[in-house]
Amino acid sequence: MLGLIWSWAGEIRSTEKNIGVSPNIIAAELGVIAMESDKRHNETGALVIATAAEFHHRAVWVHPFEDGNERWARLLANIWLMQHDQPATLWPATDLRNKESPIRDEYIAAIKAADSRNYGPLIDLHQKFSE
Repeated sequence: MLGLIWSWAGEIRSTEKNIGVSPNIIAAELGVIAMESDKRHNETGALVIATAAEFHHRAVWVHPFEDGNERWARLLANIWLMQHDQPATLWPATDLRNKESPIRDEYIAAIKAADSRNYGPLIDLHQKFSE
């Protein structure tokens, strides 16, 4: 996905960052959030798109890579949606890369709101850009 941009793309980071979990527990955390997403959906009947938005945020929060975490988390959430027979979210990639874009501002605000467990704005964005 990002191999043409960075030669190290796809390699789990080995350094501490000011965001994300410790590098030595990244793989375990990713497994936990995947299992918890399925469990939440299966046991509570939570809306698939709401669970995908939470999964998306938590994948960003783990921050497994040096860079590209948001793009990867959006792809991961889309895979989860499709595995649950739901349409993918068609994120406007150009707008999300543009630091001056109001859509990027809205996306960053939604990720920050999710940091406080307010997933509403991120769910809204998933719905806004669904197929």
